[in-house]
Amino acid sequence: GPLAEGCNDLSLDFVEVRREIPAGGTVLTTDGDGEVETCPGDGNADVIEVVTSDASGGELVYLITDADNNLLDFSDTPSFDVEGAGVGNCRIYSLTYQGNLTLTPGVDVTAANLADNCFALSTTFVNVVRSVPNGGTVATEDGETEITVCPGDGVDDEVSFVSTGADPNANFIFVVTDANNQILGIPAGNTVNFEEAPLGACRLWGVSYAGMLLIEVDDIITEAMLAEGCSSLSDNFVTVTRELPTG
Repeated sequence: GPLAEGCNDLSLDFVEVRREIPAGGTVLTTDGDGEVETCPGDGNADVIEVVTSDASGGELVYLITDADNNLLDFSDTPSFDVEGAGVGNCRIYSLTYQGNLTLTPGVDVTAANLADNCFALSTTFVNVVRSVPNGGTVATEDGETEITVCPGDGVDDEVSFVSTGADPNANFIFVVTDANNQILGIPAGNTVNFEEAPLGACRLWGVSYAGMLLIEVDDIITEAMLAEGCSSLSDNFVTVTRELPTG
């Protein structure tokens, strides 16, 4: 209909006003993981690439924080190289926002105003564990590094082992090899039953590692690549001699 009783004219353009409530969505690595382990200081770039799902209602920026959610850095691109960050944990969030960012290093991203208009932080974060594995030393629970067991007598020869000095932030397993360091087995815990083992000597090692474990039975533990990430073999091994007494 007419705009007015007298003459009138409509502007050649208009201002579009979008009314949206930001949604933070969820963030994972491009491989779909919520946690990544890296090895700082080894000279290899530790690039973490993430992707956000179900975010809407504004611009997107990526935040990196310490383990207490205090802001360390941010980026318009979903990629961070944490090689030079040292040992510790950090988190990667995504932020959907309108207006201008008001990011200040050190603020708690879960509590601070992150933009001068409405905004929403991702409901999840990617946890980045930065650790340098240390294999430490291994011994039996009694502190011994050389023991003798009597196999085949019908009595379980269960021996429990402990590790000292291994990096608590890295993964750790015990591995049994023969005297030539060829892997015989990777026990599920720290106790091994040697009752059914053949006569001879074997060795119990500790392995501290990041990423996916690569070693398998029959590998030579001192020569094989232990894991996808950095790794460390224990500084020593426990010698388990399996022999039958003779009169």
